[in-house]
Amino acid sequence: MSNFGVIYDGSNRYGSVYLTREENVAYNTAISSKSFVQAQAYHITEIKEEKRFNFSYLRSLVLIISTGFVGLSIIGLSFLFWPVAVQELRYRLVLSGQTTAEEKKFPGFPQGDQWMPPNTTFSIVVPKIDAKAPVITNVDPANETTYVEALKTGVAHAKGTCFPGMNCTMYLFAHSAGSSIVAARYNAVFYLLRKLETGDQILVYYYGKKILYEVTGKEIVGPEKTAYLTDLGKEERLILQTCDPPGTALNRLLVFAKPKLVEYLK
Repeated sequence: MSNFGVIYDGSNRYGSVYLTREENVAYNTAISSKSFVQAQAYHITEIKEEKRFNFSYLRSLVLIISTGFVGLSIIGLSFLFWPVAVQELRYRLVLSGQTTAEEKKFPGFPQGDQWMPPNTTFSIVVPKIDAKAPVITNVDPANETTYVEALKTGVAHAKGTCFPGMNCTMYLFAHSAGSSIVAARYNAVFYLLRKLETGDQILVYYYGKKILYEVTGKEIVGPEKTAYLTDLGKEERLILQTCDPPGTALNRLLVFAKPKLVEYLK
């Protein structure tokens, strides 16, 4: 209300209210007809209602802000887990159609150019999940800066563990949750390690040798369980590690394998 008006009963002032010009005219009429008390009470109530806090506006603002946060969270999670979703879809539509049944029936190296390694110096190929990557040697698994850098270019060989041909454990790890987005996306194929079962094949190329490993089992352990990195045993075996569930740092998935065949490359 823009104009200011005062209601009188001739001798006593009943109160002051903000009135429009039209309302002033109406009040003059009301006063002259001795109904000013009811008119005044009505407009004082109206003024109090106008001065109330607009909670509906606050609710709308909170709703907009919360919706924005939810949207940003969904976008962030989608970006983080996109590599996982892509690999899972790829496995269901493409890779699950291939089989190693013939190789299991007639043990030997997988045949075909699709299993060619990135290099023959030190690399790994897992046919069932079509994982191929060079292996970066002597990477400290306790040094995040070091292993994040290594994971940008390949799979990491844990420093202090063995190499092919030695009678102890060789430990290779790929994606680690919390590492850089670049590293996580490059090593996304290792998210599919959980698809491996007993009898599946793993190929390791190492300085002129091609070694065929056969999966013997797998285990999910907590991140604090590091005995496999220190207790290397007295026989040759391979351990592959990735995070579980994929894209998180809750646990570690370990895949165990033992050598079955060795071929010397020309």
